[in-house]
Amino acid sequence: GIVLSLLGPTLLDLSYQVNQGIHALAFVFTVRSVGYLFGSIIGGALSDKADPCFLLAVALPITGVGSFLAPLWKSIVPLAMCISLQGISMGFLDTGGNILILRLWGKDNGPYMQALHFS
Repeated sequence: GIVLSLLGPTLLDLSYQVNQGIHALAFVFTVRSVGYLFGSIIGGALSDKADPCFLLAVALPITGVGSFLAPLWKSIVPLAMCISLQGISMGFLDTGGNILILRLWGKDNGPYMQALHFS
């Protein structure tokens, strides 16, 4: 949750960092959302073939590295690529977490699914 909301408050600083206006940097939100969409689709397909715990263990550090590297870029293109990769890994995380909850608790997943998305 905090990774998703981190981009908004840092938008002015990132626009200064990459020497672009806020309107140009708003593109990064779209790139992250497209990455999230593809990450969710690919993560769901891979969860059928691979262990979802392994996928989560791979996606979580990628999300963290993306958060760490985002303020270091001086150009909008590598920043957008970094944020896109972060969106892909966040899609993996959300889809993988949902799949694990459904596998663990089956039809009684209601409170656990709500707790996952509340946190």
